[in-house]
Amino acid sequence: METNKKPNTTIAISQQDLKRLEGFVKRKGISKKDFITISLDFFERTGLDPSKHESPKAELEKVLKRIDQIIAFIKTQEKETIRPSFEAIVSSEERIKNDLSKILKIEHFNDFIKGFNAFAMETKNSLQSISNKNQT
Repeated sequence: METNKKPNTTIAISQQDLKRLEGFVKRKGISKKDFITISLDFFERTGLDPSKHESPKAELEKVLKRIDQIIAFIKTQEKETIRPSFEAIVSSEERIKNDLSKILKIEHFNDFIKGFNAFAMETKNSLQSISNKNQT
């Protein structure tokens, strides 16, 4: 029976790193071979480069600091722009409502026209009456 299993290789590391590796894999309950595979998968999946990136905790702290800056910017915009604008809009709306209630409404205008027409007719009749009296 022929197997397609590839032969294992060895990696040279210092005795100090070997002790660290053995302690780590023992605590995690995995083999050294599995550790290498899991570590490579992790770095490929996350795109982290241990030689370039600080610890993930430091990277997260940088992201959290940036998020805090964005939140501070949003709060400043809310305080200095959005709330004053909203208050101005509400104030304008209230003034417009008050002004609209004071504006002559169509019913009042029709009543005014009726009254004015009645007054004009009375005035016309009075003037005709005076004119007729003066002619006689």
